[in-house]
Amino acid sequence: MSPKTSAAKAGYQISANRELVGLGAANLGSGLCAEMVVNRSLSKTAVNGAAGARSQVSGLVVAVLTLITLLLLTGLFEELPEATLSAVVIAAVIELVDFPALRRLYRVWTDRLGSIYVSPLGPISAPRSPRCSAC
Repeated sequence: MSPKTSAAKAGYQISANRELVGLGAANLGSGLCAEMVVNRSLSKTAVNGAAGARSQVSGLVVAVLTLITLLLLTGLFEELPEATLSAVVIAAVIELVDFPALRRLYRVWTDRLGSIYVSPLGPISAPRSPRCSAC
C-alpha cells in the first residue's frame, strides 16, 4: 500500500515532496553514521492499516515488539519451515495487489503486461546456487 493509498483510505492528504525530503534526510543521516539505507516498508504499511493503526505510534510499538522477539523469542521460530514463514508474509502483503486494476491494465497493455506476469517465474524457477549461504 503506497502512502497515497493509505492516506486516501484514512481520509487525509500526503505531500510526496515532504515524504521524499524525509527519506532523503534519513538516508543522509544513516550514511553519515555508517548505517543501513532507510526506506519505507509497503508491507508494514499494509499490515498496520489492516490492523487498524491510526498514528505513527504503531511503528514504535512494532519496533519494540520486534526487538523483544529478536532477543527473547528467536528460538521458537528456528524449527518453522520456510513455507510457513512465506505464508505469513504472503498473507500480510496480498492486500497490496489490486487484481481488478491488473485485469483492466491487461486489456489495455497486453503486449507489455505479459512480461509483468511472467517475470516472477524467473526467481521462483531458478536453481539455487550452492555457494549461497542464505539460499
